[in-house]
Amino acid sequence: MITATPKEEYAPLRTELEKQWAEGSIDSEPHLAAEALLKLVDSDDPPLRLLLGSMVYDLAFDISRRRMATWAAWEQISRAAEQAVPAPGSAG
Repeated sequence: MITATPKEEYAPLRTELEKQWAEGSIDSEPHLAAEALLKLVDSDDPPLRLLLGSMVYDLAFDISRRRMATWAAWEQISRAAEQAVPAPGSAG
């Protein structure tokens, strides 16, 4: 059996993650997540994915905005990678 020894460089990260995942940490209120999931289940039009928690929500939006900005900046090159083919059934 191979056992790995944690690298000392990661000790601060491990300590921070332990705090974040500790019982009673700031975002450790399972009943709030349960309430959100019940609303999702009761929805007539539930989303394919649901972001739970403010930090996750903000982070996902920030990442998405940065990706969209990158894609927009490279749009011309992206579109130049092919010759546009008309959609089936369209006049053209």
